[in-house]
Amino acid sequence: MVSDISFIFICAGGMVATLLVKLDPGRELEDARWQAVLRSGADGIIVGGTQDITADNLASLWRRVRDYPGQRIVEVTVEGCTILDADQYWVPMVLNAPNAHWLLGAQSQALARQQGSIPWERVLPIGYVVLNPRSAVAQLTEAQTNMDDEQLAGLVQMSHRLLGIPWLYFEYSGIWGDAQRMARLRGRYPLAPMIYGGGITCAWQAKTMSQYCDQIVVGNVVYESADLAQALQEIREAIKN
Repeated sequence: MVSDISFIFICAGGMVATLLVKLDPGRELEDARWQAVLRSGADGIIVGGTQDITADNLASLWRRVRDYPGQRIVEVTVEGCTILDADQYWVPMVLNAPNAHWLLGAQSQALARQQGSIPWERVLPIGYVVLNPRSAVAQLTEAQTNMDDEQLAGLVQMSHRLLGIPWLYFEYSGIWGDAQRMARLRGRYPLAPMIYGGGITCAWQAKTMSQYCDQIVVGNVVYESADLAQALQEIREAIKN
């Protein structure tokens, strides 16, 4: 396992993107699919989701993820999380939610009961921009998903330059996003560390987004692909080559 979180800044600004696999504690993960993830060569695994997430099912999934040889990341979204051995803890801040609860309130609640046990040196605020209006996270947070380029540019500047948030995560949550928009943002802010997640099921999609974003997240493909091992291999090769 890798414990040094400094690796996440290496790829910003044009180097090879990293591949992260997102696993949802609220969804059943068959052993054959887990074995495909385990052998995928992905740079890391994120454990997190929006619906039906509890401390118990989070801990259950973590028992599998604990031995993964890459980065092991937990999204801090539920109270009572007892996982203390993750390499990174991502605290999601939904930047395009009109209710400040999803920027700071929910996060402070999730962290409140873990005082004294939080490994702060491994905790990262992540600026999420939710862009799929039909997604569970958009409906939960009432995110303003119909943002134009100027509004998105404002979020990039606010998060990257004003707030110093280390990563901006463009979350299309299950649908293929706007690659041209990602290209325009990358051209405008070449050094802003950007993550893309949403709808990647094959090599060309992964290759396309890896030209503009520093980290690529795949999620639904883990649960839906007919040949997951092959899909993950092709996605990884597209990103790395």
